[in-house]
Amino acid sequence: MLFGQAAGKDTTYLDFVGAGNVQRSLDNGEGLPASTGLGVVLDEYHRKKQIFGGTVDRVRFSGQINVANTDDSLTITYGSNGVENPSLVGEAIMTPLVGRRAVDLDLMVFFSDTVRRTKKDGTSISRPVALWRSLITGIQVKYTGSNRLLVDSAGSVKSTINALRFRVFHDILGRDYNHDYNVLIGAGWGFNSLRGDVAQKGNEAFRKDILGTKNLFYGGIEVFAMFRIKNIRAEFSYTWLDAGGNVAGLSGSRMVTTISFVGGFPVQLSAKKKT
Repeated sequence: MLFGQAAGKDTTYLDFVGAGNVQRSLDNGEGLPASTGLGVVLDEYHRKKQIFGGTVDRVRFSGQINVANTDDSLTITYGSNGVENPSLVGEAIMTPLVGRRAVDLDLMVFFSDTVRRTKKDGTSISRPVALWRSLITGIQVKYTGSNRLLVDSAGSVKSTINALRFRVFHDILGRDYNHDYNVLIGAGWGFNSLRGDVAQKGNEAFRKDILGTKNLFYGGIEVFAMFRIKNIRAEFSYTWLDAGGNVAGLSGSRMVTTISFVGGFPVQLSAKKKT
């Protein structure tokens, strides 16, 4: 359960997330390396202060930005029957790589299990939320974007692959445990797209060859489950995307599983007192 700061108090936690070479550079006062990643995890609890009419209990935001001199590449090979690895690009669109040049943003809002109202005399009252609303613990908005270089025997084309998710979820464990543990189940809408130079009109034939479609946008519904134990998070999602054709690695129903580290180095947040 939550004790101390997170129990019944408004608390903010901030963690710094960096690759090992970033941490060494900061510790030694050196310049940042050309290929690196940097991010934050911000966790706010609103147990006393009312925001959005007292409906929001917790806001968690995590973000990571990776930079590099070069893009990650996908090599496309052709045989007598066309592309030999037809699912390669489709799978890359389905699950963008958080690699050399990429961004990963995740916003989770947990709703309060009570409704608080302030009377005219300044006193406040609270009551449990309706049963139907108690089934929706919160919402999640997640974006992953990645630059990839599509390479074949004729040359290379730059692309930007995007994945956006809007979700509602129920936390089986409840708010008393969600600082360190989560067991989430939910559903939502997924949107993936292929942009960059490969999306230009002059590359339509190339897209048709490697994907089997000229479409650039793919949307559909998904269900998911997420388990978090402190800084380790495992996620399973099952997604149905409409790719506008039979796209290997993307069309129809697809299962995606991930395990990630969601913690970092804590940063002390305290206001300095003026003397």
